[in-house]
Amino acid sequence: MTYEPPASPGTAALLVADAGPLIVLGLVGLLAPAAHRYGPLAVPDAAVRECLAQPGLPGEGAIREALDAGQLRVVATAVLEQLATRGLGAGEAAVIAFAQAHGLVALVDDRKARQTARRLGVPLIGSGAVPVQLKRSGHVTSVQAVLDRWHAHGYFVAEPVRQALLAAAGE
Repeated sequence: MTYEPPASPGTAALLVADAGPLIVLGLVGLLAPAAHRYGPLAVPDAAVRECLAQPGLPGEGAIREALDAGQLRVVATAVLEQLATRGLGAGEAAVIAFAQAHGLVALVDDRKARQTARRLGVPLIGSGAVPVQLKRSGHVTSVQAVLDRWHAHGYFVAEPVRQALLAAAGE
C-alpha cells in the first residue's frame, strides 16, 4: 500500500498514532486540534480495532467522530516479524512498522514500544508532547489543564515527565 501524506502547510511531521494516545487525546477533545496541527493522523487498523472494540470504551465516541470527520486516516499495516516477537501489542507493532516504512513519527506511550522505536531509529513522541506543541501553535491555552483532565480520567503521567512537559510549555 502506498501512503500519501496530506499536504498540510506548516506541518512538521505526520504522526502515526497508537490506541492509547488516541484515547487520551479523544477524552479531552484534542483529536481535531492535533489533526489541524499535524494533518490527519494515520492510525493502523489494529489500533482502530482496539479503540472501537466495544461501544462505550473511553474515548470511543470522540474517535468515531474524528474518523467520520477525516481527522484520522485508517491505514492497513503489515507487522514485521521482528516487532511481533518483541512483546508489543498489535497496535504498537503496527504503528512502529508503519512509521518506519513511511518515514513518519510514531505517537506511542507504552514504554516497551518507545524503547523498540528508539532501537529501530523510528522518530517518536508521546501523548504529553501533543498538548505542548498545540499550545505553541495556539490550539491549547494550558497544558496543566490538559494534564489535570487526563488525571481525572485515570491517565497518569509520572511527576518528572509532568514537570518536564509544563516546563516545555512555559507553565
